[in-house]
Amino acid sequence: MKKSKKNHTWNEKGGRAAVTSFLQRLTEEAVEIDRLILLSLHRGRMPRSAEADRREFEFEQKRQVKQRLTYLKKKKLVREKKAQGRLLVELTDKGKKELLQRTMCERPKLPGDQVCLVAYDVPVTSSVGRDGFRYFLRSAGFIRVQKSLWQSDRDVQQDVKRFIKKVGIEDWVVVFLAKRQ
Repeated sequence: MKKSKKNHTWNEKGGRAAVTSFLQRLTEEAVEIDRLILLSLHRGRMPRSAEADRREFEFEQKRQVKQRLTYLKKKKLVREKKAQGRLLVELTDKGKKELLQRTMCERPKLPGDQVCLVAYDVPVTSSVGRDGFRYFLRSAGFIRVQKSLWQSDRDVQQDVKRFIKKVGIEDWVVVFLAKRQ
């Protein structure tokens, strides 16, 4: 039987969660790369055998962090910057949106027959913003009910409100928590 090479895509089991947790570590502030590696080292289990096993484990963890960092930079979700002689990593705006969409899809379902409804009426002059908002809702797991009415069975009301405020379209969007009859 021929041995297959390890597939290093992030769609395999656990990869999506690893990338999400990596993005979550960068939410509030830029993080020094060495600290980011240390955070990832202690997330896994340290082997309880010889010093060589520990070093091998640490090397593998560093390799995985660098691999994830390369992936995130390639996708333009993070950027590196130098400050006071240190190399820092921070989320880009695209990275913040990606993190929001990923966490929204993982939120718990609403109890009973409740749904989160989003209704909007963005002016025609802002069609780019309207299309972008539609894309955001779709990628966050919402389902289109009518032309400008979307629903989700997940508890994402606060996340959507935060996004609406951040983008500056709160005058045209309303978020409801409703119960189906």
